[in-house]
Amino acid sequence: MTWKRRIDDYLRELNKPLVRDMGTNTDDMILFPSIEAIFTRHGYDVESHVKLVNALHELELLIQDLYKEKQQYKEQMKKYEQIKDSFEEQNKKIQDLKSQKSHYENLYNKLVVSSLEPHLRKEMGISSDIINFNENKKFYEKLDSLEKNFPKPEESFSQKKIKELEDEYSF
Repeated sequence: MTWKRRIDDYLRELNKPLVRDMGTNTDDMILFPSIEAIFTRHGYDVESHVKLVNALHELELLIQDLYKEKQQYKEQMKKYEQIKDSFEEQNKKIQDLKSQKSHYENLYNKLVVSSLEPHLRKEMGISSDIINFNENKKFYEKLDSLEKNFPKPEESFSQKKIKELEDEYSF
């Protein structure tokens, strides 16, 4: 029965938490008890177990480095999510602008074609031809150089930006 009385004291001693000697700081979020304190508390000589103590210190440093790396990955994931959200938002804006562009292009084409027919002109509220082909017949009769007849419009600043975004995000 004496062992039962002694084991209670031994269990209380084992369950008693070890308090860390140094204070906490913001860099060290993982709090390990002192390895030397564990050895001395349980009656082992630290000098005779130097290799084991050094190995445990290396393990502690490795765990702390891994924790710091994990924190850096968390920050990178937050940045990645922000970039991803921004990318999706920009992609949506580009799609909206493309649909808006095609809508206005269809309206313009409808107006140009309607202006050529007198009965459609009245329906659309157009007074005269938008493109007058009778004005420079000789110029428009030459089909060998369409670039001269229909020059490409210059790109505006916003069109250049849209083009850059499309190239950057490979649309």
